[in-house]
Amino acid sequence: SWNVTESSSSTKGALSSMRSRGKEIAMPYSLVAAMTSPHGGANTVSSLAISKDGQCACTVSNDENAFRIWHHLNPSDLLDEQEQQDDKQGLTPPAWICQYKITTPAGYSNFGTRKNGVTFSSDGSMLAIAYGHTLTLWDHQDATLL
Repeated sequence: SWNVTESSSSTKGALSSMRSRGKEIAMPYSLVAAMTSPHGGANTVSSLAISKDGQCACTVSNDENAFRIWHHLNPSDLLDEQEQQDDKQGLTPPAWICQYKITTPAGYSNFGTRKNGVTFSSDGSMLAIAYGHTLTLWDHQDATLL
C-alpha cells in the first residue's frame, strides 16, 4: 500500500514524498490529475486503468455496479486567456470528463472486479474488464461489448 504526504509549500498538488511498505521514497511528485468521487460519494473505485497515451481512463466500481470511461482535458481547454495567465505555474491540474457510464451487464454483476481487473490494449483500441473469472472486451470509443 502507498501513503502520500502532501507538501506544505505553496505549490498546489505538490507531493513531498511517498511511502510504500514503510519505506520512504524521497523523490518529489506532482499531482497530474484528480477525480473527486468518480462514482459518487458512497461508491468506491474498485479498479482503475489509464491508456498508454494518457488520454483515456476507466474506473470500475463494484459498489455502483458500473464502470466509467473518462477522457482527458488539458487545463488550457477549460481556462480563458486571463485565467491561463494567472496560472503560469501550472497549478490547475488536468481534468477528466466522463464520456460513458456503463452498468455492468446482466450475468456479470454477481462477480466483482479486482484492483488489477481492468486494462487498455497496447494500441488503446480495446478495454478489457475481468468480472470474476470472466474477461470482457469493450470498444471504449462507443462503449460496446465485443
